[in-house]
Amino acid sequence: MEPKTYTLSDFDFHLPQELLALHPARQRDGSRLLIVSRKNQTISHHKFSEIINFFNSGDLLVLNNTKVIPAKMYARKEHLHKGALIDVLLIREATSVMPAWVMYLDPLKKLKPGNKLLFGNGMLQGVYTGRLGELECLVEFPGVTDSISLRKKLFEIGTTPLPPYIKRKTDATDAERYQTIYASSEGALAAPTAGLHFTPELLDAISRKGVRLAHVTLHVGAGTFNSIHEENLDLVKLHSERYVVSEEAARQINGVDKSRALLCAVGTTSLRTLETLSGLDGSIRAGEGQSSIFIKPPYNFGTANALLTNFHTPRSSLLMMISAYMGYDFTMHVYQEAIRNQYRFFSFGDAMLILP
Repeated sequence: MEPKTYTLSDFDFHLPQELLALHPARQRDGSRLLIVSRKNQTISHHKFSEIINFFNSGDLLVLNNTKVIPAKMYARKEHLHKGALIDVLLIREATSVMPAWVMYLDPLKKLKPGNKLLFGNGMLQGVYTGRLGELECLVEFPGVTDSISLRKKLFEIGTTPLPPYIKRKTDATDAERYQTIYASSEGALAAPTAGLHFTPELLDAISRKGVRLAHVTLHVGAGTFNSIHEENLDLVKLHSERYVVSEEAARQINGVDKSRALLCAVGTTSLRTLETLSGLDGSIRAGEGQSSIFIKPPYNFGTANALLTNFHTPRSSLLMMISAYMGYDFTMHVYQEAIRNQYRFFSFGDAMLILP
């Protein structure tokens, strides 16, 4: 029997607006946790702090240690006080021209190559040199001597880039709460949100239980929020994101006996990294590069036998990955149960632990 071919419309569902989490839970581990068994097709309801009860000595958690950069800022075109206000999102340091950054700039209509852009009330002056693609632009900073100084100045000006669906101003807590407690490798434009629920005390208690931790890096890009518009999913090409997996992390991951222990990917970003580097035997290799893997059903996972994740957007590539992991019909059932039980969705929302 041929596997079903899924289309974009198959991943649509009605999500009540009130379930969209605009703020984090008061405490990191105070969110709710849905426990799902793939084998038994069962669901149970818990507090996130109870997640420790589902891990045992010998299990391994794979954590994405990427760190969100303060990439959101504004600039004035040409004149500090009367120039047009430009919405800016830092994307990455430019490598071909230094010192310079690739950015999203909005609006772009009236910008011409050579226009000055004034950042941070004139603290920093850049020059718009043109587009690199549909959205990406290059801004050079001729008055800055080196890339380290430029990065420092931009990060002093910038604020935390919240997901675009959160229609509120950044507040004082976002810089801390839209960041995992183990974030260490700067480069993300969005947080690996499944990890936001862990506190230092909870991770320490999990470690004392004999559960090991492995760190990988996938710098989550702005493309994670891009909508899919193509009904035929075979025609969809996903954004790419930079990953790094050390020899030590690969050794830890490959050392798990998955017939006896859990190899749990914390977040879809960790799972995407593992599957990018997976061999036919389910082992992974160390390395670094760009991942553009698009995981949708049907798909055979070779790495993690457990997954911790938040609840994702209708019609999104992340929902498609979860459907490939749990099975389409069961995923849609679980999501409807989550909605009926008023779980909070998206980045600041509640979590789900998917067990074998």
